[in-house]
Amino acid sequence: DVESVPLTAMQVLYVNMITSVTMGLMLSMEPAEADIMQRPPRKRGKRLFGKLVMWNCLWVSGLIVTCVLVCFAWNLRENPPTPENTARRSAEDTSPRMNKARAEAFNMLVFAEIAYALNCRYVKVTSIRPELFTGNKWCWVAIAVTSSLQFLLTYTPGINDFFNNAPIDGVSWARIAVGSIIVFVVVEAMKYIGPRFLLPIVRPLFSACCAATPSA
Repeated sequence: DVESVPLTAMQVLYVNMITSVTMGLMLSMEPAEADIMQRPPRKRGKRLFGKLVMWNCLWVSGLIVTCVLVCFAWNLRENPPTPENTARRSAEDTSPRMNKARAEAFNMLVFAEIAYALNCRYVKVTSIRPELFTGNKWCWVAIAVTSSLQFLLTYTPGINDFFNNAPIDGVSWARIAVGSIIVFVVVEAMKYIGPRFLLPIVRPLFSACCAATPSA
């Protein structure tokens, strides 16, 4: 039932298509880091999808999904069901109450991905540096384009209906902003904590996964 899910298939498809283009192009235009020629070459036979990548995929995905679900549930709790906000035109349609909660979850997902894209500009060192703002002008172009599309999908009548969205208020945007900041700050902290303290604990599991899959 489309009335009970935080995100629709159309929203997930949109996020996969748009953020992969805007954020992917942004990172592809990232200039090389200053110490790149001082780094040792990759080990022969090392996998592209290594342990660090697997680690980041697992826990960052969980962090973003948690932020999305918290925003969704918080919005529903702030808007108790009434005959007006739960009315549905058809079984395939969704109620205004659900559309509003889904709009907050949808925007939380996109802006959390934007925050994580900023983290990924420097994978192993902190992104909190002046170059974050000056090193890649296409970064801010991509963020501006993605943000503008989100406002369009949230507030434009007809378009927001197609995406099962509804206009959200400033409180919802404040939660989205806080959630995005949490993603950015936690990922930055984990750049230090993860490889030193947590990754050694889960490395045997990742090694077992690598051993069970064919090498290049």
